[in-house]
Amino acid sequence: MAENPELDMQSRVGTIIGLSVGFAILSTIIVSCRIYTRVILKSIGIDDAAIIATQILAVGLSIVTCIEAHYGLGRHSWVLTQDEVIHQLKSLFGAIQLYIWSLCIVKIALLLQYRRVFNGVIIRRVSFALILFASIWNVIQSVLMSFACIPASVFIPSLTHSCLDSLTIWYIAAALNITTDFCVFILPLHAIKSLQLPFKQKLMLSAVLGLGFFTCIISIARVFTLSKVVHTNDPSWAGMDAAIWSVVEVHSAILCSSLPTLRPLIRRLMPSLLSSHRPSQYGCIRTASKSAYVMQRTFPSSSVEGLRDSDTLSKSEFAKSKTCITKCSTGGMEGLDDDDLELKETDGRVLSPGIMVKRETVVQKEIRLEK
Repeated sequence: MAENPELDMQSRVGTIIGLSVGFAILSTIIVSCRIYTRVILKSIGIDDAAIIATQILAVGLSIVTCIEAHYGLGRHSWVLTQDEVIHQLKSLFGAIQLYIWSLCIVKIALLLQYRRVFNGVIIRRVSFALILFASIWNVIQSVLMSFACIPASVFIPSLTHSCLDSLTIWYIAAALNITTDFCVFILPLHAIKSLQLPFKQKLMLSAVLGLGFFTCIISIARVFTLSKVVHTNDPSWAGMDAAIWSVVEVHSAILCSSLPTLRPLIRRLMPSLLSSHRPSQYGCIRTASKSAYVMQRTFPSSSVEGLRDSDTLSKSEFAKSKTCITKCSTGGMEGLDDDDLELKETDGRVLSPGIMVKRETVVQKEIRLEK
């Protein structure tokens, strides 16, 4: 190619490195907050272990992508030395493996999270089936990618005549990965729709789900960049879009998986953001060492139906009103989350005063009820 100083000086190395480092830092902060929250609540599980593994792979992907940029990704091929091209393609091989495995494990982490949160038989079985499919397919995908002509045949000349067509493998892998992505993000929609949550919390949950579908859109956008890498005389310049989209896709999937787990931490730091309480409807119940705020409605009545002699709260404290406990927040109750409390209405049919604490925290007495 004829020398063109203006083209020779073109570079998007700074953009590649900036996005790779920026997304790595953001996802690391979010995952760290997730693990901190789970440790404080003493509820860390296998899904958290999976997301830690994903984060390690994702940071590795960002690092390898930066190494690719160091060796010429984002610059024109004709200004690179042969040694730089070989090192860039070796880095690309590592980036491909890190990309497919990080995407696989983040999907497994999400599905394990579904099995942890939802008790429905169907969603749990489908989640397990998707975990099996994703694991088996990813092993096959990893092998196929290893024998694709680009980039392996360039630095392993013996594969030149026996390698697999890269674009065909990439398209097949992308189609299956996008399909499983949509399955994973669509799976909990019906269960979430039935949740009794305040509008603000449903809106926030919808935003998180929107990020999940944004990840699917990124996967689709990335597909349109793959052919450029194969059908070009300037692969180091044409391949930068695919590299950038790969990094953004993986880290976005991690954010989507981790953000819903930060609710207890957000409620502690910014209680008004998730609060749906109305001050006039609160009462305070104390235990031996903890307290919880209970939202309630009261109806004038002299009846104490629904309370038994064996109930912890005395009948005399409910003599002037029949109380229907409809919702509870832990409001600073150390070590407990909203999900640790199951609520029932005291409408005369239940056998408890309206609250059952899963962790067997005993309610000793009612301190006060706001009128």
